[in-house]
Amino acid sequence: MSTLFAEIDQRTVYSRRLRDKDSYTPTQVVEELAIPMVNKLLEELDSGFNFVSPELKAFSVFTLTNLPETIVELRESDYGKAKIETLTSHYGLRKEDTYKGQTLQSPPLFDKATALAEFDGFKYVMFMHRNSNPPVDLLQKMLGDEHLRTTYPCMYQLLLLSRLVPSSTASVERVFSLMNNLCTTNRNCFSQETLTALIMLCREGCEQLSDVQTSQTVEIFKKMKERDISL
Repeated sequence: MSTLFAEIDQRTVYSRRLRDKDSYTPTQVVEELAIPMVNKLLEELDSGFNFVSPELKAFSVFTLTNLPETIVELRESDYGKAKIETLTSHYGLRKEDTYKGQTLQSPPLFDKATALAEFDGFKYVMFMHRNSNPPVDLLQKMLGDEHLRTTYPCMYQLLLLSRLVPSSTASVERVFSLMNNLCTTNRNCFSQETLTALIMLCREGCEQLSDVQTSQTVEIFKKMKERDISL
């Protein structure tokens, strides 16, 4: 270990900056540099992976196992009040977004007051299926029951939205894997626009181009600039 730190002391820029100061012992390097750096990295990883927006957390209000044990507790408690307030505030009010001078407005999916009133009754529907065996999927239950869909239309829309919440990072990781397959050490001069277009083609495009599509692609390629070979 002493030999290793001696080598570092001779070669690194950091050590050369400290050459006129008191030398660092291996223990000091670990305690003053290595340990704080590792702890900082762990904090950054923890904060990055544990961040979840309040709206995504609020969808847990539809998890049946989170309901109180008895109907009395459900009646006397404010179960889901804060979470359903978060969801209805997000999806039940008009939103406006401005980017590069362009403003987009999205209308509310439902009336906030109506959704809050619906939940007061819907939580008892949830409680009825709390201990079902096999466990009940609320969305599947509503898809098969027109009366529930018409009675609780706002809750039905929220359950549909809950299915858009990703359950893992697998889809993102697949895109990174695809990017690594496209941008290799021998093919690393892609612009960001070209790489993005290729990823979209691989992800969303058809598996095989038709003869017409191939001909159209070649024609566009020919017109982009003069070529050294005849196409």
